[in-house]
Amino acid sequence: MARSLEQLSWASSYLGEWDESVEQRIRSIRLYEELNLMLNAGYGYAELAWAVRRRSHERAEYFMKQGFAILKEFPRSTELANAFNNYGIIKLEQAQTDSAIYFIEKSLEIKEANRDTLGIAYSYGYLGSAFQEMEDYDQAIAYLRDSYELKKVMKDSSGMAIDLTNIAANYNFQGAVDLAAGYFRRSAQMANSINYSHLEEHNYNSLADLFQNQAQYDSALHYFKLYNQVKEERIDESTGQRLAELEVQFETEQKEKELAVQRAELASTQLQIRNRNWILSALGGLLVFGGIITTMVVRQQKIKQRENELKLKLAEAETQNRIHQERERISRDLHDNVGAQITSLISGLEISNLYVKKNKTEDALNLIETLDANARDAMGELRETIWLLNKNEIPMGDFIGHLRNYFKKHEASYGGLKIDITNSVHEEKTLNAQQSLNMLRIIQEAIANCVKYAEASLFTVNFIEENGTLLLKLCDDGLGLNKPSSNESLLNGNGLLNMKRRAEELEGKLHIDQHGKNGFSILVQFPLTA
Repeated sequence: MARSLEQLSWASSYLGEWDESVEQRIRSIRLYEELNLMLNAGYGYAELAWAVRRRSHERAEYFMKQGFAILKEFPRSTELANAFNNYGIIKLEQAQTDSAIYFIEKSLEIKEANRDTLGIAYSYGYLGSAFQEMEDYDQAIAYLRDSYELKKVMKDSSGMAIDLTNIAANYNFQGAVDLAAGYFRRSAQMANSINYSHLEEHNYNSLADLFQNQAQYDSALHYFKLYNQVKEERIDESTGQRLAELEVQFETEQKEKELAVQRAELASTQLQIRNRNWILSALGGLLVFGGIITTMVVRQQKIKQRENELKLKLAEAETQNRIHQERERISRDLHDNVGAQITSLISGLEISNLYVKKNKTEDALNLIETLDANARDAMGELRETIWLLNKNEIPMGDFIGHLRNYFKKHEASYGGLKIDITNSVHEEKTLNAQQSLNMLRIIQEAIANCVKYAEASLFTVNFIEENGTLLLKLCDDGLGLNKPSSNESLLNGNGLLNMKRRAEELEGKLHIDQHGKNGFSILVQFPLTA
């Protein structure tokens, strides 16, 4: 509910429905606070400050301070970076340009560290607006162009349209009227294609003013007409939607009345037929008894045949559904474990290109070396997934041997952590592709958490068979849950949620030992015959 209200608030703001946007954002913040999801709540306050800034800078400052008080506990988060951006724009609207640039550059520092391509794009756009206020139009256009190119990579059409409008405004301030008009037209076309009516209106109005100032009154009149046309369509749209709703309600009511009349007529006809059949049955008596029996037998056979046909269709549908679910599962696994890495590589390459453009060669080379290592890891993950999915059945012995090879390949990334494997399951016992893949992902996630949080020296993987079920026991000798920061990060993160989801896909259960003082353990139990 909190996330849905958050998204509704964004949508309402794009539609210009400011009151609804603020109300939805406040309800979202309250829910996040009840759930103790403080990172989301802190960012919600920052977005609320952004939403109310046009009405009251005082209220915007109040909400922004509420957000910073929470977000300071998450110093490298994207949410804090976005809050800095928002505060920079509020400062810009208060004509405090130096403060605006300070907060936007703090946001940019976090986003570059996180390789947040889209976030970097928006920080560039805001810096462009700041330099525009300082009347440094060349610097402003340079930042806005960089912002546009990154948003183009990320396919952020609304952000691209806004950047085009701002570039046009800077050219207009410089007196480059033809360039300004061209960018205003491009932005208007893009805004029209994504139904961003407010921006489309703004561009047409700006074009009308631009040509009026140039005494080109025919062009000014043309764009003023387009401005009015878009504005009237937007205003009439809500009325049209209401009329359409009323028409649907009226038509529905009429059809319900017609159906009621037809049902009454049908019931009357059925009653007449039933009475006539009873009379004929009484007169026919013994003469038609044999015919009735024959008819009943034939009908029963037809019903049976129909039932068999339906069962076959149902079985076919269930088979197709299983195939569809399996495809979705494979697609999700590839997306989660390889797709995310590829997306990170693409973003990293874009940032390295920017480093090259800015003559930051050393930064670019360091980033490319990191990307090379990440690409090799992604290829390894893909090979692991393909190996598991290519086999209908995987003997337990093969799976454990594959697991040992996997640990050996990646031991350099475990920071000296020793990994032991014990197995009491018969080596000829087989796993299907889904079981082996989900088990591997759970083990990978548990080791990643151990390396990140536990400060352990030993990690053990135990396979135990009990009454037709497989028990996977993962233990370490680290800090357990005695360290508050690691405790909160581990239990509230996505890692355990992913492990629980995979255990459910195995038709099993996942249990966490939260009481041990020396180490941490995870138990996964699922049926071998699932």
